[in-house]
Amino acid sequence: MGGGFSIIGAYFMIIMEQESRQVRVILWCYPRTLSTVLTKCLSFIEDIEVWFEPFTYCDIPNILYRAETGKDLPPEYTAENSGEFAAAVRLFVEQLGVSPSSIEPERIAYGSVKQRLDSTQSKFVLVKDMSVALRDETLRKYIPSGYQHVFLIREPMSAFRSYRKACIIRDKPKDEELYHVVRDDAYLTADEFFPSLHSLWKYVRHNIDPNPMVINADDLKTDPGAVLKKFCAKTGLPYSDSLLRWDASTKVVKTWKACGETLLHDLPIFFLDAATSSEFVASASKPVTREELTEDVLRLVDVALPLYQEMNEYKV
Repeated sequence: MGGGFSIIGAYFMIIMEQESRQVRVILWCYPRTLSTVLTKCLSFIEDIEVWFEPFTYCDIPNILYRAETGKDLPPEYTAENSGEFAAAVRLFVEQLGVSPSSIEPERIAYGSVKQRLDSTQSKFVLVKDMSVALRDETLRKYIPSGYQHVFLIREPMSAFRSYRKACIIRDKPKDEELYHVVRDDAYLTADEFFPSLHSLWKYVRHNIDPNPMVINADDLKTDPGAVLKKFCAKTGLPYSDSLLRWDASTKVVKTWKACGETLLHDLPIFFLDAATSSEFVASASKPVTREELTEDVLRLVDVALPLYQEMNEYKV
């Protein structure tokens, strides 16, 4: 009898351990892949803690700081180099026209981001970030521990055409036809979007998880239920049909953790539609053709297409 009770006791201990186990997920993406819509959808999971692009907002101030000074910010924040980070924040505030509270100096250091993500204690944790922020091996050592990695892709012609349109809305060039999405974008490096995601995917496969999940954003549009069920089954996040439709208000977005208290209010252009979304909507337009694309977008597409096709073979 004692042996029977010990077996039953061990069984219940396993069940309790599974129920209490923390689930940590990082969603790696590039712009215009429905990443913010997916993030908002998953934000309605009870007890989930959501982080919005913590590494990207190490990368962008560094890009601005490098353009101004010719040198990079240190990856670690210290009292000795705090002035460099303060200068980067000033550039960010000035060039993007946001409030000073939108970004905090200590939160834009890679080491600080890793420390915060490593130490979070929430039952469910979701981080949404851009792969370009971890473009090389020196930065990938700051990948936090214990996270499952999911990669979000989208057909390159649609993704890059949409990105160019968003950049034009943000930058307001005098001549839209002359706008070059790589040369004229001061904040992100579009020519690195696909190569960085593909490279990070390879890195994760070789060093962390041999079979990380790949999701195609177009599948999320056409059959969100099937994709979300597979996503939740793989990651351990709880699925319910309520994830197929959610509150359109931005209330839940205000709970996301970022590099500053007002960032998500100050930078609406790229994610306002996503932040006010209430479901995944299938596209009613025809597929994009090469004839519709500008020369700068075509160049990006030609580099991205073979990388996209390789990753697409592994999609759920």
